[in-house]
Amino acid sequence: MGTHLAERLVFLGTPLFAARHLEFLLQKGISFAGVFCQPDRLSGRGKKKTPPPVKTLAQRWEIPVFQPESINEPEAVQALEQLRPDRIVVVAYGQILRKRVRMLPEKGLVNVHASLLPAYRGAAPLHRALLSGEKRTGISLMKITAGMDSGPFFWRKAIAVPPLCTLGTLEEKLVDLGSHMLWEFLQDPLFFSETPQPEGQASLAPKVQKEDLLLRWTQSAPQVANRIRAFDPEPGCLTAIHGQVVKLFGVKGWLLDATPYAPGTIVRVEKQGAWVCCANGMVLVERIQFPSKKPVFFFQAQGSGKIAPGQCLESLEA
Repeated sequence: MGTHLAERLVFLGTPLFAARHLEFLLQKGISFAGVFCQPDRLSGRGKKKTPPPVKTLAQRWEIPVFQPESINEPEAVQALEQLRPDRIVVVAYGQILRKRVRMLPEKGLVNVHASLLPAYRGAAPLHRALLSGEKRTGISLMKITAGMDSGPFFWRKAIAVPPLCTLGTLEEKLVDLGSHMLWEFLQDPLFFSETPQPEGQASLAPKVQKEDLLLRWTQSAPQVANRIRAFDPEPGCLTAIHGQVVKLFGVKGWLLDATPYAPGTIVRVEKQGAWVCCANGMVLVERIQFPSKKPVFFFQAQGSGKIAPGQCLESLEA
């Protein structure tokens, strides 16, 4: 145990999911020679350059930060070589690692992937699992190879996905699970052997596109509910009312009873949310967000005259 004390580690990661893994390890006393993350990007209404969460955290801990457009470009590889990592830890970095990078650390790379591989290989495993209505998911610690998340895994651990669990809630659960798994792995990496993935069971989790956010009220109640859950709290699912595009958040339940109303109809509004018709039932949706406003509860939107029972939410086309 304690083998990490003799290893020089470098961390590759970009979003909050990665930053929270890094923070857990730092608080446990694991040190890193350097951190690589994506460059600052324009975000927000003011389109200001915003540093990724991993950069902000690393600077707070006074760890050298590198932000190449591509980690595979010669200057980035040289910077990585100069850090002399024994092992590289990867969590949601967001770039494909070419062979020269993969072969650089003598003791290899360990990657945290938020699915039970070989299910949901790709950039958006949590979104895709929720869209599919999965009842279980988990974390896979894996070796990075040339294929997309197809390398052997060191360890997989499953958790249940509660029926109304949102992306934000599920991410919290998997950050906790992944951080502890990574910590245990780094204590004694030699304890973990490589297990090839069963190829016949592989599925893909491609990057989220805008069309994925569009609600279609002609789908079943569980399908509509799963789509809202998969993009809550960010970026939110899209529908329209009176021709105005709005976002929906928070699923509090659904019913599979047939209704006489057209899909998208707001049947009634109560404290928990609005009952909205789908193809084969209704979904209870908690909050609505109008353009340039913060999300509000449906009963608040009704109180201010912005929505009313009998009105219809419109499906959007890509």
